[in-house]
Amino acid sequence: MLRAAHRRRPRGWLSRRATIAQSIVGVTAESEGSLGYTGPAHDFVDSRRNLVENEFLASTTLATGFGSGEFNVPPLYEAADTAPFFHNGAVSTLEDSIAFYQSPTFLASPGATFATPQLNAQSILDIGGLLRTVNALVNMAQVRARAAYLETNATGGGTTILKVALRDIQDAIDDLTTSELTGPATASALNELGLVKQALLNSQSTANSMPATHMMHALNHLALAKGYLLRGNPSGYF
Repeated sequence: MLRAAHRRRPRGWLSRRATIAQSIVGVTAESEGSLGYTGPAHDFVDSRRNLVENEFLASTTLATGFGSGEFNVPPLYEAADTAPFFHNGAVSTLEDSIAFYQSPTFLASPGATFATPQLNAQSILDIGGLLRTVNALVNMAQVRARAAYLETNATGGGTTILKVALRDIQDAIDDLTTSELTGPATASALNELGLVKQALLNSQSTANSMPATHMMHALNHLALAKGYLLRGNPSGYF
């Protein structure tokens, strides 16, 4: 299992995971390539959905009424930021952690009797691209919230808030700067994120005194970057 990021999650996170995953799959299926990569990642997810819902939900635990009746997958929102992967840190890259589920080691394990994904080199890159893009979108949402606050508030904690925003925008840039994501949408988004970073850097000297102009520029470029990566925003998660 991929090791998830250890950050505090909002209320209702567990019960919303399946809904979030469904929404992301819907966006990908409707507009293939809009997330900055092309390929059948959504076909992989769709092909496994019925198996997961029909077999897992029929298991003795959930069939007796425990939980919400949904398949609550581990949170993968920030999976690209959590290397190394697995409980022992044995795998260093996101794509290698995905490829593990097609390896002889996994196929010979008891876990393979639950679900065996049919992966090839391209689908491994596609799934990795999806997770990297989702991770970047989460980082961008966090930057947006902080920039919106600093745009309208003078606070002694502005410098600290700005440092966190700079770290998150760099995370987003790092997540998308990979040979697996080479589409024009990703390239355009990275250009906008570079401008977001520059606006944040330009506000450092005034971070505690409501740097409205710099934050306005950052928010505008964030919106453009999100538009390149995500044509829709199901349920407002991003």
